[in-house]
Amino acid sequence: MQRRVTSPELVGRERESEQLAAVITAAAAGTPQVVLVGGEAGIGKSRMLDEVARNARDHGMRTVVGWCVEVGGGALPFAPFTQVLRGIATAVEPALLPQLLGHGRVELARLVPELSDGPRSPDTDVGPHARARLFDAAIEALGGVARDRPLLVGVEDVHWADQSTLDLLSFLARSVRDEPMVLVATFREDALGPEHPLRTVLGELVRLPTVVRVDLAPLDEQAVTDQVAGIVSRSPEPALVREVAARSGGNPFFVEELVAASASASTSDPCPVPPAVSEVVAARLSRLPATTRETVAAAAVIGEDIPHQLLAAAIGVSGGELARELRPAVEAHVLIAEGQRYRFRHALVREVVMGASLPGERAELHRAVARTLTEQPELSASGPEQVAAELAHHWHEAGDPERAFAAALEAAEHARRAPAFAEALAHYERALDLWDVAAPAERDRVEVLTAAADAAASAGEHSRAVGHLRDALERVGDGQPEREADLRWRLADALAAVDVRTAVAEAEQARDLLAGRKPSAAQARVLLTYARQLVLEPNRTPDEAIAPARDAVAAARSVDDLATEIEAWRTLGWALGWNGQIDEAIDSLDHARGMARASGDERLALRVTRGLFVVQFVFARQEGEARPLAEELRGWLEAGGYRWPDGLSIAEWLAYLHLRSGEWQQVEDALRWMAHYHLEGMDLSWYYHVRGSLRLMQGRLDEAAADAGRLRDLGNPRFAHDQFPLEAEVAAARGCLEEVRALADEYLASEVAPTSEAMKTGVLLPLVRAEVDHALPARGEERAAHRRRAEEALARMRDLLQQFPPPPGGAIQLETPATWVRLGEAELSRLLGPDPERWRAAITAASEAYSRAYGRWRLAEALLAVDDRESAAEELRMAHEHATELGAEQLREETRSLARRTRLSLPGVEVTEPSELGLTAREREVVELVAEGHTNRGIAE
Repeated sequence: MQRRVTSPELVGRERESEQLAAVITAAAAGTPQVVLVGGEAGIGKSRMLDEVARNARDHGMRTVVGWCVEVGGGALPFAPFTQVLRGIATAVEPALLPQLLGHGRVELARLVPELSDGPRSPDTDVGPHARARLFDAAIEALGGVARDRPLLVGVEDVHWADQSTLDLLSFLARSVRDEPMVLVATFREDALGPEHPLRTVLGELVRLPTVVRVDLAPLDEQAVTDQVAGIVSRSPEPALVREVAARSGGNPFFVEELVAASASASTSDPCPVPPAVSEVVAARLSRLPATTRETVAAAAVIGEDIPHQLLAAAIGVSGGELARELRPAVEAHVLIAEGQRYRFRHALVREVVMGASLPGERAELHRAVARTLTEQPELSASGPEQVAAELAHHWHEAGDPERAFAAALEAAEHARRAPAFAEALAHYERALDLWDVAAPAERDRVEVLTAAADAAASAGEHSRAVGHLRDALERVGDGQPEREADLRWRLADALAAVDVRTAVAEAEQARDLLAGRKPSAAQARVLLTYARQLVLEPNRTPDEAIAPARDAVAAARSVDDLATEIEAWRTLGWALGWNGQIDEAIDSLDHARGMARASGDERLALRVTRGLFVVQFVFARQEGEARPLAEELRGWLEAGGYRWPDGLSIAEWLAYLHLRSGEWQQVEDALRWMAHYHLEGMDLSWYYHVRGSLRLMQGRLDEAAADAGRLRDLGNPRFAHDQFPLEAEVAAARGCLEEVRALADEYLASEVAPTSEAMKTGVLLPLVRAEVDHALPARGEERAAHRRRAEEALARMRDLLQQFPPPPGGAIQLETPATWVRLGEAELSRLLGPDPERWRAAITAASEAYSRAYGRWRLAEALLAVDDRESAAEELRMAHEHATELGAEQLREETRSLARRTRLSLPGVEVTEPSELGLTAREREVVELVAEGHTNRGIAE
């Protein structure tokens, strides 16, 4: 009779079970849920998932589970989701499947070919948009299946997940809206090093309202007692419980192993339980027959998921012989049989098995598995589409670099088509590592380096793309100008996210290499890249990009390269707009939008629409004209566009629009859309600047300071114009004058392009305000010193604006330098003498709703100082109303405080009328208490 090694009941997890039961109930009712189950190895994550799945089935839900697979240095892209899709195909009626999966079946066929009998997407279409379509198809398919019948999707061992799987998991967690679905992911906390990519994903996901994190702690002694009782089917001896509890540390898997070891030990053994759990597992393995141990060792080499036929073929036995050899391992709970597959009962058991084999033995087993998969790829645990990645791993471990090299390149191409760019990059880089010892002479290293760079750029690994392209350039001989130009424009594109100045230099070299040659598609791309980099480079003037953008239009048109021509028109419109040629910019972008729509490329038309919006909103400051475009872009985002790569840039620009116009709830929406993406570089700087600015205006100074600090830590020079003013505004709001001065000195001393010098006025404005704030309560020389510094700062603002006028189209700021100067002049008037007209001029100049509300508060103060109470009351009313509408709590409280001090009427503010003696009721009460002999402390109490 087979001995039980697990408890039939889940013990010690009552709180977690209740929590997950509520998740299932909510999901079954139509509220999607995402559950992250973490803990150390053996803590019971898989058992927890089994219990959740059982509960889900009891609620009538479908359940499908996929496992992440550890494959050495390689990767099986989307492995668990491939298994999930196959599970769905098995669980759903075949006639219903096409309807439930939706239009994305063709995209899903990249992972599971049998899901679609229609034409697949062309393999050449493997850029970021192909990946976006795949992700869209995944959420559409899971949503369709869930709406037919509520669905639980389990993903086991995401600490082993490839980057593409992590990206898809993150995307699904962020994208679920009203699907009756639960997504459960398990991970080993102890497997996450400081740089593990899952750490970043977890940090982002736990902030989502649909996400529940469950961290499984060790069992207490009572729970260990209950577990042991369940295993041995009786009340255990207290001594055994104490021993097991002490040595297991409350880890359920260790408890099982220790109890099993105790039960099988000789009663005469004075120390029946070995001191280390790994020794317990090793001891249990040693009791298996020798042939079984050898077969289990071969199974461990195959991996976590072990097909019966693959294992039989690899060790050269029949299916029946294999079943007989493995029966002792199944009965000893080393392996679990599931249909025609096996799994190790726990990853720790497989680790012990692998550790017990000698390196030579493992190499021979890997070779046997590789030969079998080469001859019979259909036996692969992951399907024949993924076999190249498995072969790359097995041949590498077998010590056969030539075959490992070939398999790695094949795996890279498969991952690229999936599209899984991070995994393609990993395989390309494995091939490159093997190049010197394994590459055949006819292989072109530059071609592979270029492919690796393309995969890196598509995966967002721009620094690695730069490295591969520079390596490729060193290997291109003289007399190959077209090839060198191709590499240099690619390098310029990759550098745009890392080092814009160097990007321009590379694009310039690429342009020069093709100068004077017959127009070609390559020349058009090079000119377009050059124009783009000139627009992005903060040290170049925008008019420099106009001519190469026009040349790119002409070159693309001459060779009928429609997509490049449209992009060139878009870049030309941007350059013209920044240069202040607004009408021409709008004409160029309208033309590009018409071409894109006529071509049927709605994504390209959307990008042009975004460019047109930016020109009208930022450069022309025509908010009225930009509004319809903004609504079009916002509608696209709300309809699911935030899932696509273009959605990030659109969300960024909408955040600026709504921040300036005072629609702060829409800013929060845009920030949530931005958070759907893996943010880095410029995008992350943009995110922190928008959020930090919003928190500053809301009066949430600690949060604003934190985001300003994060912006500084990123060190992006293109955001210095935002970083320093934000830091200075926060310091000024906190009354930290010395900090404001230091920030102003640091920024003024920094080197920027002449076209950007005027932007330094942004850090001088809070300095003027802070000096005035400190001067007002001061007297004598102290007051005079603050006044001098304020006047010097304002004079510097005026000089910067006069000597270094910004580009005609302005800059990407919430306010312009000219407005900052107006506000600085108004701030100084608080010290020199009330001047309502200064504040009126500042309010008129301000583009930002918050600046206008702030200005009205200060205008009310100035009007009171010149005894115009009627006008002051109206301005204060509007300032209070706008601050309330905005949600600017600190500004709102300032308006209320001014109303109380000056006894001006405001809604919701109680104004105490003075008595005949000019005292308020409270003041009269204090006088009476003093007359009775009360102290100040007694009065306060």
